Amino acid sequence: MLNKKEQQALAEKFRATFIQTSAYEMKIADLADERKIESALSFIQDKIEAPNLRVVASIFAKRLGFVAAGCLYAFSVCQKRVDVQRLSLQAECEDDGLWLPQVYYPEQAITQVDVANRNEERKEIVTELLSEGFESIWNPLNQYTGISKMVLWENIAVYLLWLYDQLKKDNNVNQLQLEDDFTYLFYEAAGNQFGQYEVNPLRCYTRAKSRQTCCLSYQLAGKKKYCKSCPILCRAQDKEAPIYG
Repeated sequence: MLNKKEQQALAEKFRATFIQTSAYEMKIADLADERKIESALSFIQDKIEAPNLRVVASIFAKRLGFVAAGCLYAFSVCQKRVDVQRLSLQAECEDDGLWLPQVYYPEQAITQVDVANRNEERKEIVTELLSEGFESIWNPLNQYTGISKMVLWENIAVYLLWLYDQLKKDNNVNQLQLEDDFTYLFYEAAGNQFGQYEVNPLRCYTRAKSRQTCCLSYQLAGKKKYCKSCPILCRAQDKEAPIYG
């Protein structure tokens, strides 16, 4: 179980909640089911006023970035193991068209890491989170909306790169262990720990100055602008061409 300080950190940084706050939950374990994905995307599309399901799928993956970062923060900082299949998104939330759900962490989802067996547990956690968790969601998302898995993985990578960049500045964190976790996740973890991949799909995002894929959020009704690292914006700047006509 997480202590109060750890719970507070997860709540402040990764939208975690430890009480159920919504009548409509999107359980991570259910989202490998295409019918559940269809229902979830329909709900989100109404919330964010997205023009098509590819945009909805990308925004949904970005929100799952909170799940990925929270689980890996719990491991690297708190030495806790989170069973991602027990987590759920509290879908009904007050927002301004961005749809920012909280992530519910039930007590039984969290166990203490066996420090003596930490490397093996890390391998298991990465596989459970990214293959059994996210890749199982990417499959129906890709099939139902046609969105590229490269977009979905980069949406996750952005959050994880931000996470480790922030933790590298924290003197209270074991930096040697943190660097080891980062190196494992982005460079050493095998492709099959993410699904049916020959190589680690996160590796290619570690050195890019801008995104390699567009997250499509500029198409949202409430945004209408590109992210600072959007490849569309960066290509236009390279050509010294205006973005808008």
